[in-house]
Amino acid sequence: ICFNEAVPVLDGNVARVVSRIFAIKTSVDSNTGRAEIKKLAAELMNQSVPGQFNQAIMELGALLCTPKNPDCKTCPVSFACLAFANKNMESFPVKAPKKLPVQRFLNYIVLRYTENGDDYLIMRHRTSNDIWKNMYDFPCIESENATDPEVVIRQYLQKEWYEKTDFRVLKTTHEYVHKLTHRTLVARFIVINLLTKSAEVFSPNFAFSLPEIENLPVPRLIDRFLTDEIFN
Repeated sequence: ICFNEAVPVLDGNVARVVSRIFAIKTSVDSNTGRAEIKKLAAELMNQSVPGQFNQAIMELGALLCTPKNPDCKTCPVSFACLAFANKNMESFPVKAPKKLPVQRFLNYIVLRYTENGDDYLIMRHRTSNDIWKNMYDFPCIESENATDPEVVIRQYLQKEWYEKTDFRVLKTTHEYVHKLTHRTLVARFIVINLLTKSAEVFSPNFAFSLPEIENLPVPRLIDRFLTDEIFN
């Protein structure tokens, strides 16, 4: 609108108006649906006054072509509206059913030790194409449901290094729930104090002092734990 470009605005109001006029059955929250609506809106647009067209169609959706109880009797384009002709205005726009968020149970192993009077934590750098790529968190065992901490520790300690390392389990935290768009993370942190350590403890992870950790890029979930349990 600012630069008078002949490009249709595509907000919720515009998507609703266009989908009703053409009775579009493609989901408006899909890439295909958005492309279809944008193409049809561009065909409707008066190229000489695109800003006025965009403003008008947004106002039409906000004031008359509302999600519930649209005021079709006073709508200036109801004569051309397929949804109005079939009396099924509220069937549009079509939206894909919302996916229930997937739960992921994260059992974090927080290994800490003291050396020369300084406290260190062992952390991993996330490099795989999953959530939080290139950020830092702790070694983790993911499970399908909430798992007894002793089972998690036993599973983690099946690695060779545990035979060479004395350790003491300090605590298991309460569940931290972290909600993302399509998944809910349920995390617990099992804090283990290393009394001795071997090279196997570190690979492929890294040891950081507490001041170093304060400058690391960490997910909000990890930051909450650090604030509650480590830096507090």
